[in-house]
Amino acid sequence: MPFKRGSRWVCGAVDAHSGVLELCWAGGPLALIARAGGGIEKVSGSGTPLGLMEGLTYKIKSFALKPGDAMLVFTDGVFEIHSAQNTLLEVDGFINILRELNYPAISLDFRLLEEKLLEFSNDIRLPDDLTIIEMAYAGGAIR
Repeated sequence: MPFKRGSRWVCGAVDAHSGVLELCWAGGPLALIARAGGGIEKVSGSGTPLGLMEGLTYKIKSFALKPGDAMLVFTDGVFEIHSAQNTLLEVDGFINILRELNYPAISLDFRLLEEKLLEFSNDIRLPDDLTIIEMAYAGGAIR
């Protein structure tokens, strides 16, 4: 019997020695992998949100990280921001803001990022929750 509510997730694990990142999506948002050389890749998977049905299995996707690479996962409040002209930021707009901040060459300053998002929205507060998790791979260790 289906449940009435579900929860969207992305779950992951990284092998600190090999740099292999494994991610599994349950209806969750995409993630970004910021390469030490400057590129930013969108990575995503599919899967039914947790709690909607019993007995589901989820596929794992693997990605190779090198020292200096980082992964960002975030809620939709990061990219579902409208400007004063009612233009939606979207993920590509979020990536452009990251590039303006010279990320990943320079460590992410979350206060400055929030300022840039507020600047885009031309508002005094963001309309939705804003959660961003950054995991940086240092080669043999996670910081």
